[in-house]
Amino acid sequence: MTTNDPDRELKLGDIVYERTRKDIKVGRYKYKTAKELNIKQKRGVIVSERYLAKPNKAGKEPPMFKVQWDGRSVPDPVLQGRIRLALEGEE
Repeated sequence: MTTNDPDRELKLGDIVYERTRKDIKVGRYKYKTAKELNIKQKRGVIVSERYLAKPNKAGKEPPMFKVQWDGRSVPDPVLQGRIRLALEGEE
């Protein structure tokens, strides 16, 4: 089950959340979940249309957005794969 409607594209003004990693390496060999480390997801609003970043090592141009995170004064560039659309109850 996915959290996003596959036909829905991210648009200007959408409320988004940062995707969290399932496991985070804490020590040399220890992994903990984000819930165990008390890491909360960032919430923000898309303030720019989708644009392509400069090519990475593989020669691909990943799609990016500028997101205004809550509590920050300057929007940050974020890869499209790092954010997800807010569900109806989360807004």
